[in-house]
Formats: sequence, structure tokens, C-alpha cells
Amino acid sequence: MTARRRVGILGGTFDPIHIGHLHIAQCALHDLHLDDVIYVPAGSPPHKPDQPLTSGALRLEMIDAAIDGIAGLKSSDIDLHGAAPSYTSVLLERFRARHPDTELWFIIGSDSLHEFHTWHRPTGIIELARLAVVERPGWPIGSLTERPDVPGLARSVDRIGSVPIDLSATVIRKRLAQGLPVDWLVPPRVLDLIQEARIYREELDQ
Repeated sequence: MTARRRVGILGGTFDPIHIGHLHIAQCALHDLHLDDVIYVPAGSPPHKPDQPLTSGALRLEMIDAAIDGIAGLKSSDIDLHGAAPSYTSVLLERFRARHPDTELWFIIGSDSLHEFHTWHRPTGIIELARLAVVERPGWPIGSLTERPDVPGLARSVDRIGSVPIDLSATVIRKRLAQGLPVDWLVPPRVLDLIQEARIYREELDQ
């Protein structure tokens, strides 16, 4: 019998993708013995309804530039063409329909686990995939899995060991807008695309 493929899904805006995203994926591959980690840029994230987003095509291009040549890391545009908003439960249903024999992990930070009970159909999410949780600075996992309003959550969580990287795309965008360097915070080819497209320069262009 052929072993089922083990796949991690890492969703987010990736506006832009940065070294923290790469580090988390590599740790998930190693710790959970995954075959692949797939980056899925969100088309219309429900928790950021008012945040302007770089086009999905450019965000996907930055992801592909960042992961080019790295074994086990892939991307998917499955969420860029779906109906808004981009609910994780709907994403997993669509992914499961395409890959019925794949074991799935949805990769999140412990800060997201803290508010997981507020997500759209959280119980449905853990019926479709396990949660691979990486601890973020200031957000210890601790008792976050013990939630009576999400039955079965504690049994659905796998922890990812990683070096905490306190970095966000928001910080990178602000540094770029202020003309500050972001070398080594994003992969060099991603920085090239940012500079070519002249994005994240709002404050400089005023």
C-alpha cells in the first residue's frame, strides 16, 4: 500500500513573504515529517477587511521567487480564485476535494491559536486537518488548546519546534516605506521584485 502524502498548508497574505515564513515551513517539514509545505496566499482575508493588499498575482510571484529551488516548498493559487472572504474552512474543503487521500496539517502561529475559536467553523477545520502550531514570542501555547467551545482541539494540535522570529510583513512594509533596509529579512529575489514593482513605497512617494 502506498503511504498517504503528508502535506502542510501555510496560509496568509504574504505581503510580502519573509524569512520567518521560510523558517516556519522548514521546521514543519522536519518536525512533522511532511512531504510538502504549500504556501497559499489569501485572496480576501476576513480578519483584514480594510487592509489594502498587493495583487494576488504579485504576492504569488514573490512566494515562488522565495521558494525556488527549496525542496518540499510549493505554492498554490487555490485561494486567489475563490469567493470572498477567504475562510480557512472553505479552503480546506476545496483542498480536500482535490486531494482526498492526503493527510493535511494547517500551519498557524500560537497567536492565531489564541483566537482560533473565533474563526469560521473552527470545529470543521480540525475535522479536515490537524493544526501545526509554532510558538510565537509573547504567545505561549500553554492552555490555549483547552477550549470547551472547540471540542477536540487539544487532540488536534501538533507543536512545531522553531527558533522564535519576531518578524512580520507589517514591519517590513513600514521599513520599506521609510527607506530603511530589509536585506536578509526577505529573500534577495523577493526584494528585487519589490523594487521592480515599486510597492510598499507609499510614504516615500508622498
